Amino acid sequence: MVVENDFEFQLVSAEDDDKTPFKEHRKGLNTYVEVEPDAEYFLSIRKVRASSSHLYCEYHVDGKNLGYYEPCASDQIETSPKVRGIYSRANGVETQKALKFVTASFTSGDPGIGSTRAGMGQIKMEVYRAIHNGHISVQDHASSFTTSSIKSVSAAPVTMKKNLRSGEGNRVKTTACSSSGVCHSFLKGAHLYTITLHYCATPGLIAVGVLPKPPLWDYHRMLKPATTTTKEKEKLEKFSVKRNASGKEILELEDSDSDTDDDDDDDDDKKNDLVDHSLPQHQQKKAKRESSKEQIYI
Repeated sequence: MVVENDFEFQLVSAEDDDKTPFKEHRKGLNTYVEVEPDAEYFLSIRKVRASSSHLYCEYHVDGKNLGYYEPCASDQIETSPKVRGIYSRANGVETQKALKFVTASFTSGDPGIGSTRAGMGQIKMEVYRAIHNGHISVQDHASSFTTSSIKSVSAAPVTMKKNLRSGEGNRVKTTACSSSGVCHSFLKGAHLYTITLHYCATPGLIAVGVLPKPPLWDYHRMLKPATTTTKEKEKLEKFSVKRNASGKEILELEDSDSDTDDDDDDDDDKKNDLVDHSLPQHQQKKAKRESSKEQIYI
């Protein structure tokens, strides 16, 4: 997790009740989150210390504002994190809808600065000073989110099939709230700092040097997963999986009756039947060769 200034910030799975964090890697001053396509997630935020002023927080995913802000009191310290996603409020219920990692689409155009990292998604928490602006009536609200595309030219060194962006997920977290009344209103003051998380699938993190490159064969299979046909699966069922001294999995053929050797023996017997063993040895060899030719071409 990233702990910066007043907050603890990370991405957590929306697919389990424990809100398991995604694996992170630190390189230099940047934090990279290792994710997979189709996984759903929430932003996890916790204010861990008192601040010098009230704070006004916004959340941006791949350059798009999630459409709401969150005020934090100066003396506010939270014992547990809160999760944030695509927010809506109606009929006394607040809903946080999960985001989802999806395969990116590409549009033509100049990818601009940093095109070598076009596949890297970004999630930012922008923190401003909050300026109190009186009170307003509680109002319903509905946010929306659309998936960003990546601008690319043919020369841009990006792996088209391995880039991810964020889209709208299906899982939701709901909490009851007041459907009427008044609440504090705040204006956005001076910008204080930004907390950034970079996210990408494993091949992308390898490509930019965040993760070490695995052995060539493993890396090739990562980029182009093998597809197994029905016949191949049937054959694999005849094999047992074991591990060698280095811990790698190996396939070992189980003991089973095989007709292959018997067939070979039968062929030799047939050839011998065609040879007159009363002949001298060199003539027997010649007869075998002639017999083989006949069997091949008949």
